[in-house]
Amino acid sequence: MEPGTSWSTMEDVLLCECWVRVAHDPLTGSELKLNQMWKQIRAEFSERSNSTRTEQSISSRWKTLNKKFRSWRNALEKAQDDFQSGKNLTHQALQALLLYSADNKNKSFKHHNCWAVVKGCPRFKIASNCPTVVKNEVPRHDSPNGDLPLESPVEKESPTEKRSIPVGKNVAKKRGKKGGSFNECAKFLKELVRQGEINIERERLRDEALAREREYARKQDEVLLRERMDKRDREIMSQNLNNMSSDSKLFWEQEKADVMKRRCAREDGPSNTELFQESLSGSADVYRT
Repeated sequence: MEPGTSWSTMEDVLLCECWVRVAHDPLTGSELKLNQMWKQIRAEFSERSNSTRTEQSISSRWKTLNKKFRSWRNALEKAQDDFQSGKNLTHQALQALLLYSADNKNKSFKHHNCWAVVKGCPRFKIASNCPTVVKNEVPRHDSPNGDLPLESPVEKESPTEKRSIPVGKNVAKKRGKKGGSFNECAKFLKELVRQGEINIERERLRDEALAREREYARKQDEVLLRERMDKRDREIMSQNLNNMSSDSKLFWEQEKADVMKRRCAREDGPSNTELFQESLSGSADVYRT
């Protein structure tokens, strides 16, 4: 891709892979200075993609991605805290999307492929606030029921069966509100998907428009080149050979022959070109003698 053009998903993923490999190299990653690191990243990026993007363009793009990754990490971390408070995985995913959108002017997170590359790096790891669970294992010989034999089947009291209690109005209202909140999250997620499809279609139309502009510019360049060549050909054909030396006449005769050869090939096809070459060689022999 040329400098100044928009970044594709493949380029973003490749940039993340290069950044992870260079910045987190176990041998040299921690010893590299910032300018050296970006030189290596740019070299590897260019080698793997045949890209002409500059070092400044690559580092600027990484700053943009880095900001989005940090915001997404924070959203996932907050959603994980809610999940540990009793919500299910669906709520966790929806809440992460909602939190990111709220912190980024209602924009959705679209770099999941890049996130899969960098999420294992220390700066993007999600800190878990879940307390460590320690099993309270009591040896059998320290059992409070010391009078019971070790093989006694009566080591724990059987749990009492819970009776079903009718649900009250307040509980029913709360459950209804939770269900409404979930429906709102689902609607919001559906809207995010729709907006993403609209953005993809907009990008496709923009790419088509750019392709048409490039094709039009190419044709314009061809027209300008042909006009310049025609002007040059007319200047060559208008040369007066009467007062020239023999060497100059031979040179301009050859130039005129080249002009006629191109014209025949362009307008009449190769068959007439061959006939013109035969006649031209005959006239040239007469001129030399």
